[in-house]
Amino acid sequence: MNWSSAAATAPLQRAGSRFSDTAALFGNIEWLRFAAATAILLGHMAPHVWVAGGAEGGWLKAVWYLANAGPDVFFVISGTVIWTVTQHESGVRAALRFIARRLARIYIHYWLFLGLAAIQLWVWAPYLLTRKDWLRSIWLWPQDIDTLAIPVTWALTHVLVFYLLIACWVWLRRGGAGIRPLLLAALLVVLGNVYAIAVLDVYAPDKLTSASWWWRLWLSPYQLEFIGGCLLARLLTRHKLPRPGLVMLTGGMLIVLGGWLNAELFDGRLISGYFTPQRVAIYAPGAVLLVAACIGLQQSGRCFMPRLASTLGAATYSLYLLHTIALSSLYWIGFRDAVAGSSGLLPAYLLVAALLVVISVAYARYVEDPLNRRLFGWIDEGIDLTKR
Repeated sequence: MNWSSAAATAPLQRAGSRFSDTAALFGNIEWLRFAAATAILLGHMAPHVWVAGGAEGGWLKAVWYLANAGPDVFFVISGTVIWTVTQHESGVRAALRFIARRLARIYIHYWLFLGLAAIQLWVWAPYLLTRKDWLRSIWLWPQDIDTLAIPVTWALTHVLVFYLLIACWVWLRRGGAGIRPLLLAALLVVLGNVYAIAVLDVYAPDKLTSASWWWRLWLSPYQLEFIGGCLLARLLTRHKLPRPGLVMLTGGMLIVLGGWLNAELFDGRLISGYFTPQRVAIYAPGAVLLVAACIGLQQSGRCFMPRLASTLGAATYSLYLLHTIALSSLYWIGFRDAVAGSSGLLPAYLLVAALLVVISVAYARYVEDPLNRRLFGWIDEGIDLTKR
């Protein structure tokens, strides 16, 4: 199932709490996904504007503080989507098909952008080539962000750990949509973090980079956001969310509060790995409520421009990978210096942001979606679920 496009065409259920097509859950979520990706884009664009002489304040500064919540929203969405599309699958073949599809979708497109990043560095900043761990970057293997070829791909490593957890859950499950393994996993993450924080002090500045990836990745607080998305999907495929508008307002207010805390208490440093537990505690509740509200509105038959939502939502993966490469390229070709200090500085960068969205939409439509369909077809032929 290509759930990004299916969201635009699946029939909405205007009564009751269930859907005849689970893809109908995702229409409004696509808008949320795009909003999170756009916030991340603008958040990473902001320092370029400020260094070029733009005013360090106003709405762009607010977006910069709020953009930290983007990956947290993505993680909750990922848990919701993955639970929904796997809730009726079980057994080793289903698990293999799931992980094969997810790895294909993640890696094939990532490798294309990784090649673009390598060419970019080779042309404009060859001295940086030796500072990157290319072997680990190719496989998204755990590493510190400074050696990542594309820095934002730290989030993909956490996604891959979650996919492995879900694959094990599908493999070991025997029918139904039981949540005990996921609840056990959540409990393990909580207990692991209590030990890591209280006893090992893993997130201390002088210990984090040398701490085991067992604590920083496999038992990362981010896994609670993925699992929270799973539990949310299980609940809302069985029950209708009351007053989704109020839930959305509450979720939005919590995200804004998180941005304020990021500004006032952390001076914008929630983006740092040293504050991962605090970041999850601050942003996860709002992210969960926003995803719940999107589903609740869908349950009530309300989805604004679903086809456009599907189009923009499908482009978020390429936009996420492309934008940092594009912004650094603009610096190296002299774009930032050319518009520095001018009245057109911010409009020029906003135009760039809009262009990146258009490019990402085109890539998703003409490259990503057809390639995914072909890859998924090959995988489904190789892993026939009708066989036992």
